[in-house]
Amino acid sequence: PRRGGPRRGERLSGPARAQAPGVSSPPSQGGILRAASTVGSWTLASRVLGLVRDMLNARVLGDSPAMDAFALAFRIPNLFRRMFGEGAFASALVPVWGDVRRTRSREDASRWLGSVLTLLGGALVAVVLLQWGAAGVLRAAGRDLFGVLLFLMAPYALLICQTAAWGAVLQVEGRFASTAFSPVVLNLFWIGALAWALAAGCTSLQDGPRTAAIVAGSILAAGAVQWTLQVVQARRIGLRPRPGRITIDADTRRLGTLMLPMAFGAAVFQVNLLVDSFLADSLGPGAVSHIHYADRLMELPLGLLGLSLATAAFPRLGELLRTGDRAGAANAVRMALRVSVLMLLPATAGLAILARPILSLLFEARNFNAEAVGRTAEVLVAYAAGLSAFGVGHLLVRLLQASKRPAVAVRIGVLTVMLKIVLSLWWMVPLREAGLAWATSAGALFQTALLWWAARFYGLLGEGSGWLRGSLLRALCATAAMSLAVGACSSAAAPLGAAAQVLAGVPLGICIYLLLAGGELRRARG
Repeated sequence: PRRGGPRRGERLSGPARAQAPGVSSPPSQGGILRAASTVGSWTLASRVLGLVRDMLNARVLGDSPAMDAFALAFRIPNLFRRMFGEGAFASALVPVWGDVRRTRSREDASRWLGSVLTLLGGALVAVVLLQWGAAGVLRAAGRDLFGVLLFLMAPYALLICQTAAWGAVLQVEGRFASTAFSPVVLNLFWIGALAWALAAGCTSLQDGPRTAAIVAGSILAAGAVQWTLQVVQARRIGLRPRPGRITIDADTRRLGTLMLPMAFGAAVFQVNLLVDSFLADSLGPGAVSHIHYADRLMELPLGLLGLSLATAAFPRLGELLRTGDRAGAANAVRMALRVSVLMLLPATAGLAILARPILSLLFEARNFNAEAVGRTAEVLVAYAAGLSAFGVGHLLVRLLQASKRPAVAVRIGVLTVMLKIVLSLWWMVPLREAGLAWATSAGALFQTALLWWAARFYGLLGEGSGWLRGSLLRALCATAAMSLAVGACSSAAAPLGAAAQVLAGVPLGICIYLLLAGGELRRARG
């Protein structure tokens, strides 16, 4: 191609597109694991920092009313992040931007992207105003701390959704690192805020409201830095869209067509999580915090082993299905599903067996006592039961989205939420917050079963299921052997304390599982 890229109005095709500066291809099937490794590495760093953050949270805020209010307030901008950011908008933008950057000139594609980002920004300003209005209502109803924290964190929804949109664009260009690094920024700011609160003498639960407000301010600052990092990375590869006049063309309408069912599905699920948080709030002080800490710990294996594969596979699946290569797409998703199952099953067993010693080692402190550890452990065991279903479900949802059947995933999501609400109301009375977690896992298992059936019905997994049955059987056998050994080791080390249980049980479990299932894992990756 000519230096400086194509002229205005010129479209890219064939070799010119392949060599155009700043235009890259989605990862190949072999590249899915490399991309997943990149995403997974930064996700691991983020989750480790997240553990440090939550350890400080437990020591400073514990399971106090201030922590409950903070967890509830943070859940609301997160709801919009999942709806308009990482969930619906970003997922819809991946295939549409892939087509736009392939079929339009660089200038036209940049102008289209600027129009779309401006449209998103306008919608997000309305979201922020809506949250500020809700904060005012909360304060008028006597929930002062909840209202103040929501007011402080509301603009984070705008920043993180724009960050997620840029991340989707960069993923299509084969750039995963900056997007995966973004959560690291949030954790660093959060940890810094907690350290600042400790240095300022906020060590008692009476200082909880002040500490929660400091952390809320740090989250807003982190959102600004996260957005800036994505924009800088985009400019480095030649993407410089500017806010401008909004133009609704065929590609924008297609983006909306893809996004709306995804947004509805994400909204149903996220609103359900919010309802769960308010149900937990009705159970008394500490219940929301126990769900928060257990959820954060479960996110470590889920983000590292499940979501990273789904994120890396999505652009490749979309490209293969767009070009009609259904066999290639089936092979790619088979590989991702086998790896996901082989890695999530032992994580499920390990979390369930070592839930209490892990929580005691990480979180137990003056403001988070043994009773809080026990209640949180019950929630973590319940969440662990659905860990594999969560990971496989994410992959199957992305597969249906890539095949341009997002409405199928939405309908399944609605059925799942209906079941989950019924189970939550039924089980929360005898089991308290653990009942809500068991309802979540049961819903995930139900959803994954329906998603699997839908993927098979539409022929997206190829012929037969022996490719997974054998891997699943070997993984279950290896996990059972690992569980017996880790359980015996944990019982023997119990008199020595939680640290001995974790430091002995985790390496032992990893070694036994790799010895028994390592060959199967290598075959799945190959």
